[in-house]
Amino acid sequence: MITSDFYEIILQFIDAKITVQQLEEWLVPRLPSLVRIPTSVNANTAAAVELGLAELNAEIRTITEFRQYLKDILEDHPFIQFVFPKNSIPIITSSSNVSSTEVEFLGNELENAFICYP
Repeated sequence: MITSDFYEIILQFIDAKITVQQLEEWLVPRLPSLVRIPTSVNANTAAAVELGLAELNAEIRTITEFRQYLKDILEDHPFIQFVFPKNSIPIITSSSNVSSTEVEFLGNELENAFICYP
């Protein structure tokens, strides 16, 4: 699973909220931790971003193609994000080998609640 900060920075780039330079500046200092486990989704995604940046620099891909490439990469990897609804109280239960979180909804509206799974 891709870490949430890595996923978010890629989404910001896809949505043209940050530049190629900002993406690269975010990525480079974090590469050692992203590739710490070479077979992880983070490592594979970091490698894909690096490849895309190299292809962009060599004019093999356009910026539009690079954004689409990254979008395709994200669609291939699961990412789940949940923001607790505005009027909820999380109830966390656990035992020696199981832990779960339940959410008790105090209102009818699910403001700011979503699950993202590309």
